[in-house]
Amino acid sequence: MKKLIWASLASFQFAFADPAGVTQLNGLLQNFQNLQAHFSETVQNSQGQAAPSQGTLAIQKPNQFNWHVLTPNEEWYISDGHQVWNVEPDLDQVTITPLSRNLSTTPLLLLGGEVQDLSRLFTVTAVDQEDYVLVPKDSQSLIKQITLHFDSTGVIQALDIVNTLGQRSHLQFSQVKLNGVLPASLFHYTIPAGMDVLS
Repeated sequence: MKKLIWASLASFQFAFADPAGVTQLNGLLQNFQNLQAHFSETVQNSQGQAAPSQGTLAIQKPNQFNWHVLTPNEEWYISDGHQVWNVEPDLDQVTITPLSRNLSTTPLLLLGGEVQDLSRLFTVTAVDQEDYVLVPKDSQSLIKQITLHFDSTGVIQALDIVNTLGQRSHLQFSQVKLNGVLPASLFHYTIPAGMDVLS
């Protein structure tokens, strides 16, 4: 998966311009405790070059996730709510970092984190009942804008991120399932013998 998704948000203080939008978005995010989906991601730089990837996603609140990139190169991001394993099978290595380093740099935590954090992190604008724009107010933020797209039933459909360098990431979700039974093993990684471990 492209590093933009994991390295674009900064831990800043934000304010709300649209309290009604915040309330609506909070309601949508509170509709589920876990989520499974397929995703396709396209990262486009300022020159218009696009790099697609596809995979599967599982999220369990609070802050547990399994992001499995299948193409073009297999890769995992797995969190048990305390630490993150970044598994790169092609390199036969795994990088382990505390979740605290990733909490504010992982847009997926908008879906799997505590929704009250929105009031601390973003200016939220409701475009309509299905689309919400989140904008950081701190001038040093790496993110320019995040947009969440829901369908008419309140199920997340897409996530768009634009950073200050003009790079755009579009995540499209499909086969979304809410509030199923997810095994705890999805959110823990057992390191095979012989794999290089970085931290």
